[in-house]
Amino acid sequence: MALPDDIEAATQELQQRFPGWSVWRSDIGRWWALRNDGNIPPGARANLDADSAHDLEATLIDEERARTARTSSPLRRTPLPWRTTDDPSGLRTGDAP
Repeated sequence: MALPDDIEAATQELQQRFPGWSVWRSDIGRWWALRNDGNIPPGARANLDADSAHDLEATLIDEERARTARTSSPLRRTPLPWRTTDDPSGLRTGDAP
């Protein structure tokens, strides 16, 4: 999606498309995004920066895809079959050590 050339319009567009981020352009012209939802998963970046609004948009897209991949990984939600919470050894009866 093409971003507007106007700084204010581009900022608003990015903030609307990425509601978990605060977006601004610094006084030296660098674009920044700071995660504002308070939910920073392990491996995620809390702040992003880029030379242009278009570059920041691409970086935000990449970060959101990575976050989705981290949080939707089936390995994170599926317990190992030989692990139990009630047995300190982690083995069930009949399992080989």
